[in-house]
Amino acid sequence: MGLRVRVLTQLSEVEALTPAWNTLVEGSASATSFQTPAWCLAVMRNLFPEKPSRARIAVVEDGKGLILTAPLAIAARNGVRMLQWLGEPLSAYGDVVARPGCDVAAVMQQVLDHMQARGDQIDVVHLPKTRVDATVTPFLKKFERLPSTNKIAPLIDLRRFPDFEAYVASRSSKAMKSYRRKRRRLAEEGDLDFRVHSSGRHAAELARVAFDLKIQWMKTHGKVSRIFAHPAFLDALLDFVGQEGSGAFVSALSLDDHPIALEIGFAINRCYYSYLGAMDLAFSRFSPGQLQLLESLRWSFENGIETFDFLPSDSEYKRAWAPESTEQSDWIFACSYKGALYGKLVLNSVLPLSRRLYTRAPLSVRKPTQSMIHRLLKE
Repeated sequence: MGLRVRVLTQLSEVEALTPAWNTLVEGSASATSFQTPAWCLAVMRNLFPEKPSRARIAVVEDGKGLILTAPLAIAARNGVRMLQWLGEPLSAYGDVVARPGCDVAAVMQQVLDHMQARGDQIDVVHLPKTRVDATVTPFLKKFERLPSTNKIAPLIDLRRFPDFEAYVASRSSKAMKSYRRKRRRLAEEGDLDFRVHSSGRHAAELARVAFDLKIQWMKTHGKVSRIFAHPAFLDALLDFVGQEGSGAFVSALSLDDHPIALEIGFAINRCYYSYLGAMDLAFSRFSPGQLQLLESLRWSFENGIETFDFLPSDSEYKRAWAPESTEQSDWIFACSYKGALYGKLVLNSVLPLSRRLYTRAPLSVRKPTQSMIHRLLKE
């Protein structure tokens, strides 16, 4: 095909490619924050510090320059080597970035063949969190969709509304009246302030506060998350939020300069991704998380955001705000008998069953087992 395929494993290689990669991202309407070089560098610095790295960032070029980047990584579990998206479990969406008109299916097949030819033993290709409208979709025709992984991501197409007030008018009048009442009562408690902080040192400091509040909420409600299972995951998030110009934002609703509701979000190509929200439980009667979200939506309208994506999973809380949605799924392709067995028994059976059992267990059972579950998720 007259293409040159390279596989980047080191930070210096990604740094050298960053200008061309960013240009490719800017030309792709479907690229998300999780396919940018800034995100991949944060992940590599914190999740793959070892040499040689397990990162496998495929780069494909033709005579005119870069045509595709595929941020991938090798993961080994129980003797099975998987090729998956770089950034798992941090990335909310997995995908490739490609020049318009690129034959993604043919190019990605060449990427896979190149990796195996260079010596990468791959038992199974596992591409989690892939949206139905992902750029990589044409390559997935021979893959198997894992039905247990289908998730809904509620979102708002802000272009449907002339302004923020029109959007608010489309929501439940009873709920909006309740939020206004709670905001007035909260303002009576002290000086209430809302601000959105662009990526940088101060945003990273606020992100640490958000982590602490989220951990407290999880302990209270018996929740677990792979993102909170290993310090390196949170370090990678802080790294990205702390990079000036990365597209990360931290919005803060504060009372007397004390953050009572925080949200970490990412913006790219006029799309905002609501990544992680947290609130101070001492103020839960005022629904500070909902008040902060309302202000974030106002900010989005004012700053030219066209899509406000709540990200998976679906919930009544998100649906109350978002009239639309998109879907994502995990896809697998076995390259060996061992990989096929792992996909069938572990990815499609054991893991989803374990999640269902824990989620449906009563709080009295979940809370005492949180630490043990997080140790297992850390592996």
